[in-house]
Amino acid sequence: MTDTGTGSAEPMRIRPAVRDDHAALVRMLARCSDHSRYRRFLAGSRFWPRRYLTDALSGRAGHIALVAEVDGAVVALASAVVDDGTAELGLLVEDAYQRRGIGGRLLRVLVDRAEAGVLSATVQIAQRWVLDVLRGYGTATVSINGDVFEVRVHRPATTKSFMDVGFIGLGVMGQPMALNLARGGVPLVVWNRTPARSAALRAAGARVTDHPDEVFRDVKTVILMLANSAAIDAVLGRGTPDFAARVAGHTIVHMGTTSPEYSRGLDADIRAAGGEYVEAPVSGSRTPAEAGQLVGLLSGDPVAVAAVRPYLAPMCAETFLCGPVPNALLTKLAVNLFLITMVTGLAEATHFAQRHGLDMDLFRSVLDAGPMSSSVSRLKTRKLVEGDFAVQAAAADVLMNNQLIAQAARAAGVASPLLDVCHDLFAQTVALGHGSSDMAAVVHAVAARTDHVFDE
Repeated sequence: MTDTGTGSAEPMRIRPAVRDDHAALVRMLARCSDHSRYRRFLAGSRFWPRRYLTDALSGRAGHIALVAEVDGAVVALASAVVDDGTAELGLLVEDAYQRRGIGGRLLRVLVDRAEAGVLSATVQIAQRWVLDVLRGYGTATVSINGDVFEVRVHRPATTKSFMDVGFIGLGVMGQPMALNLARGGVPLVVWNRTPARSAALRAAGARVTDHPDEVFRDVKTVILMLANSAAIDAVLGRGTPDFAARVAGHTIVHMGTTSPEYSRGLDADIRAAGGEYVEAPVSGSRTPAEAGQLVGLLSGDPVAVAAVRPYLAPMCAETFLCGPVPNALLTKLAVNLFLITMVTGLAEATHFAQRHGLDMDLFRSVLDAGPMSSSVSRLKTRKLVEGDFAVQAAAADVLMNNQLIAQAARAAGVASPLLDVCHDLFAQTVALGHGSSDMAAVVHAVAARTDHVFDE
């Protein structure tokens, strides 16, 4: 199998494969790299294995094949051979369309069509996302054979691919995350305080409710992507009689960013009320959220975490198990400390180059070609050079994260000298009226200090 199972907003259609797709699939295979062909067939041949396409496209009993089309071109094939209640699964996505969620969506549709009691697949160890998806269908048995996993999943007779899931909080991050879940085949029941934010989810097939109580009434797993602890407490009814009624018998998945101590207390309260709690913050901003390339961090009871982890596959390129609560949030804060100081330094470097009259396109090219280049630096450098401060991660949210990190550092007796400087700069950025702009707008605070120092 090959692909990365991450989300995408690119238009894509899944349909049954037919005999007339033969030529398009031959062309697709020719466009695939040897690496992708090897991951699918354990061989780098530029030709389909003998009889593979003929059998896959035959339409005979026990043979199921699906293709994915983007802009009318066939870019992926998923197939299953069902024999004596076992479905042997296969999947290939051409290189140019990997890391866009196509493989994950195809795989889920294929499993639903196969209706087999046992799922079987050979998966490259590097393609661990496939395990996350398949584990959502039942009890998995996994063995390692060289550089591949041999996977067999026994599905309970009454289990469908994914149970209905609640999603509350459709803001800058929550909306694209929920859309990727819906597009990934997860039945969603959603609520948002601002109803207009729910329109895109309704169009994607999610059921939109008028009140959070409807979400808790109709599903057992509820994902929260809310702005802060006050919003979480309000939705859960924490501190009121409604709290126990909402969380008992439910798994609450906290994907936002709060203080670790708040999360620790929420975990204890939910478990005391008869619920389960999973801490699942994500690393990444709006762009990776839209592309399904967030990094998921998971903490909590191992059984609850294992049940929740498959649902992160459409939203995250990778997921990591971080141990007990609040280790996932502490890990997120450590990552954010690096992010905040890095982007602040990049903003100052860009300001330095601009005030010296350098060729900014050349400056950007040098940074992009250098050893410090990353997806974040490339995106933020472009925004800084072009003066584009459309929000990916809002400066006000970064200030809040900065404060959370500082609180955690003080509680542990840890120094944070760089973070403290960044706190002052982001506080000034917000005071200058740029709180709703992207975090790259911190350059305005740097520029204000230049102008203040040299205008005196």
